Amino acid sequence: GIGMIQRLVFIAVLITALALAGCGGGGNAGGDAAPVGISLAIGVPVTVFPGDQLEPSSSNTRINVVHNINNNTKQVTLLEGSANLLRGDFVVNN
Repeated sequence: GIGMIQRLVFIAVLITALALAGCGGGGNAGGDAAPVGISLAIGVPVTVFPGDQLEPSSSNTRINVVHNINNNTKQVTLLEGSANLLRGDFVVNN
């Protein structure tokens, strides 16, 4: 039912966040920069980079993830609910 779909979406978001966190990067030598939080808006795609983390802030959060293999970029779009994107202290731009 709907509850199972919501759990699967939450798990997919969690896996995506972990995958994004593990996609390279390292930090800066000082490590003093705090992550920057961005509140996602429904329907607005946002490019994510290695080190970024997604944090759903409601139980009905649904996020679409698109990986463009031609230029190796990823975009997330909030479909429902609410979520924050945390930018780490080191972002790789290709």
